[in-house]
Amino acid sequence: MPEYLRYSLKTGHVIYIPEGSAEEVIMKKLLESNNLIFKNGDIYKEDKLIRTYSRTRQGRKFARENLEMDYGKRHINILRILDSKREKFNLGKVYDERIQEEKIRIFDILTRPEIEILIIINEGHYEKFTNRKGDIGASTYCKKELKMREVKNKKFVSSYFNDIDILINSIKRYKELHSGKNEYCLFDLLDIW
Repeated sequence: MPEYLRYSLKTGHVIYIPEGSAEEVIMKKLLESNNLIFKNGDIYKEDKLIRTYSRTRQGRKFARENLEMDYGKRHINILRILDSKREKFNLGKVYDERIQEEKIRIFDILTRPEIEILIIINEGHYEKFTNRKGDIGASTYCKKELKMREVKNKKFVSSYFNDIDILINSIKRYKELHSGKNEYCLFDLLDIW
């Protein structure tokens, strides 16, 4: 499964959609530090690869903003960085054939239960978080238990993961803790193989 994703990202255009500001910061840090399969220096000109991101999560609007240009012969990879499989993403019927022919490939990169789980893992609270009573999310846990009131703030996330090794180690540990699930995660985007 990860091999298909890796091959697809190396051979096609990439447009990623971070669900929120924390996901945006994390993806930018990984891209700028050259730790992703797709590289920051690649931009679209003529028939070269495009590496970009969009904050538009609504499928049809995303298609209008990003898929109406000629990308040449390479396929387009759409990476949705989000915490739920339930969020629908419909580009519209006009794109169905291109999806079936794999000219457009949509990958959900999951960060369940929320992206803040990476902070919980780094802080050594994963067991405590998963064994707690009550139903609070990862961001609420960070705010209440770890006293990180600004956990949803871009500046906080950027500062917290200022050391790229901390971010990468948290992503690796997340993969270890969530292995066996048949889904993609941030680890699968890392250029560490």
